[in-house]
Amino acid sequence: MAGAALPRLRMRALASAAILLASVGLLAGVAPRADAVDGHTVSGRVYLPPDDGIANWLQGISVTLKGTETLTTAVSALDGTFSFANVADGDYTLQASGAPFGAGDIANVVPEYYGGSYTTGTVIPVLGGDVADLNIFLDRGGILQGQVTLPISFSNTVYQGVRILADGPGGVAYSATPSSSGAYLLFGLAPGDYDLRAVAAPYDDGAGTTTPNLVTGYPEGQFYAEHPFEVYKASD
Repeated sequence: MAGAALPRLRMRALASAAILLASVGLLAGVAPRADAVDGHTVSGRVYLPPDDGIANWLQGISVTLKGTETLTTAVSALDGTFSFANVADGDYTLQASGAPFGAGDIANVVPEYYGGSYTTGTVIPVLGGDVADLNIFLDRGGILQGQVTLPISFSNTVYQGVRILADGPGGVAYSATPSSSGAYLLFGLAPGDYDLRAVAAPYDDGAGTTTPNLVTGYPEGQFYAEHPFEVYKASD
């Protein structure tokens, strides 16, 4: 959105009080086991939103199969198909999500489970045979972006110790680390209201792991991410 003002999250130094941070769970793919045994094939297809000019987003889509084991694969086929081999018997859920790719491109889709939900997946039983035709239809995501401002006495390297958190509908949490200039970007947001804040987090400052002495910062106003638009908060 050209010319749109960006939100500013201002953080101030905390003189002596300790900061207690809640842990934030992030989805992370685990590579397939090197000692895979005979199993079954689980396959399907990812469909992008019906928008022009985003077919290349398939380069930034990954699919995760979670159950008795967790497997992640990239959607490499031009038609969006994916396949997991050597899958053991068990109950699984299947989720597709987007990520940055290429030279600054982003597959800006809302992470979605097989079954059509953003938050919970339909159980997929794998028992005695292959499972096919597991199709996931993705929606375009919303975007929140802006700028974090550190106290003037802090160097830009401290941005490595800042996390931007957005708690969204259904308990879904999004997280991002600002750039060295303090700019941040959250993408793939489902429609809904978000609690947006900047918090201190451990990082390596070259001498060891440390946590910057900062107070949690909040922007003023409320945020709403609306499909399929990129949503920005005007500065105060």
